[in-house]
Amino acid sequence: MSAVEPPNPGHSAPGAERPTAPRFSVVIPLYNKRAHIGRAVASVLGQGVRDLELVVVDDGSTDGGGDVVAAIDDPRLRLLRQPNQGVSAARNRGIAETTGPHIALLDADDEWAPGFLGEIDALVGEFPQAIIHATAYRLAAGGHSRPMSNWKAMGGGPEHRLIDYLDCLARDVFPFSASSVCVGRVAFERAGGFEPGLAVGDDVLMWIRLAQQGMVAWSNAELSFYHRDAENRALEHPLRLERELDFLVHLVAHCRGDWHDSAAVPALRRFVSSKIAGTAARLLRGDDPARARQFLDCNRDLLLYRHALRLQARLLRHGIARRLASRTRADTDRGGRR
Repeated sequence: MSAVEPPNPGHSAPGAERPTAPRFSVVIPLYNKRAHIGRAVASVLGQGVRDLELVVVDDGSTDGGGDVVAAIDDPRLRLLRQPNQGVSAARNRGIAETTGPHIALLDADDEWAPGFLGEIDALVGEFPQAIIHATAYRLAAGGHSRPMSNWKAMGGGPEHRLIDYLDCLARDVFPFSASSVCVGRVAFERAGGFEPGLAVGDDVLMWIRLAQQGMVAWSNAELSFYHRDAENRALEHPLRLERELDFLVHLVAHCRGDWHDSAAVPALRRFVSSKIAGTAARLLRGDDPARARQFLDCNRDLLLYRHALRLQARLLRHGIARRLASRTRADTDRGGRR
C-alpha cells in the first residue's frame, strides 16, 4: 500500500509512460470508522476479480482509522488524507485520483461478499449500455443479516435485469445502496460528481442524475452488507432531520430545473411529493407546526393530492389541512389528475 498526501498523487510526469488502468476503481470515504475500515478494505482486496485499484480517502479522521489502512500491505491500495470536507468531497477526491472505467463505491463501515465484483462484471458484460450496475444488499447487525425487504416490492423477474430507478423511487423501493453500486466513469463525469456539503442524500441525488441518463442493470444477488450497528452512522446523527431538510432543498432545486424531461417527470414528482409529505409529518410529530406550515407552503406546488390527504389528520390538529388541501386540489384541477 502507498500512503499519499498531496492533492494530485500518482499523476505521471510529462512524457512518462502511464500504467494500464485497472478494470475497476474502488473508492472508500473514511471518517472515524477505525473499528470497521479494516473489514471493508479486506472485503475489497479479497474479491475474486483482481483487476482493481482501491483508494481510501481519510477525510480528517481523529480516531486513527487512516493508520489502520496505512498498515495494510497491498500494491492495489492507496491512502489519501485530507482535512474534513464531508463524504461527497471525499468520494469526489477518490474518484478523481483513480483511472478505471468502472467506479465502485463502498462505505467504510460496510462490506462486500467475495463475489460482488464478479457479479458486477457479469452485469457489465450483459448490459454494457446501462449507466449504473448494482446488486441487492443485506442489512447486518449483531452478527446476523437479513435481506433489505423493500426491494422485494419489485416483484419477480430474471436474476439480472434492467430497471427504472426513478420508478423504483416513486414506489418507495431502494433496490441498491451506496455500497452495492458501480458507475461508468463517463456517465459520472457527465453528472457532475457528488454534491459537496450534503451530509445525507448525496448518493440518492447522484443516482437520480445518473438514472436520467439511462437505465440501471441490477442483480437480485445480495452481495453487499449494510451494517446498521456500525458506529457513527449518518442515520443516527442528532441533526438527521436538519440534514434531510438540506437534502430536500437540493432535490427540489434539481427537480424544478429538470421538469422539461417529460419521461422522468411523473416518477420523479411522486418521489419528491412523498419526501415533502414525510418531512412535514416529522416536523408535526416534533411539535413544530409553524415550520411544517412554512415548508409545505414553499413546496405545495410539488405536493400531490394523494400525499396531502395522508397528512390530513395531523394537519387538521394544527389548523393547516383546509388551506393546503384546497390549494393542492386547485393545482390538480389546473394541471390534470395527480
